[in-house]
Amino acid sequence: MTKDEAREFASRWLPAWTGNNPEKLAAFYADDALYSDHLVPKGVIGKVKILAHFRKLLGQNPEWVWTLIEAIPMEGGFLCKWLARIPVVQKVVQVIGV
Repeated sequence: MTKDEAREFASRWLPAWTGNNPEKLAAFYADDALYSDHLVPKGVIGKVKILAHFRKLLGQNPEWVWTLIEAIPMEGGFLCKWLARIPVVQKVVQVIGV
């Protein structure tokens, strides 16, 4: 994957985390994909289960805003450096991560 390819993919995938559109986000995952995060550390397998997880996750966090900082190509994929703006109670927390 080239830097331009990584940037192009990430520029479509990362914004799908913004708002509450789990179907749009799940469309980036293969039917047999494995997805894991801190809420499901052992992961969920398959687009149907991933979509169910995204429906719950995005439904609880509809005000998230995810922005691409940099896409760094790696063998077999890329590393995505992002900025997340996450509303928490009466403020917005900004987090930079990969």
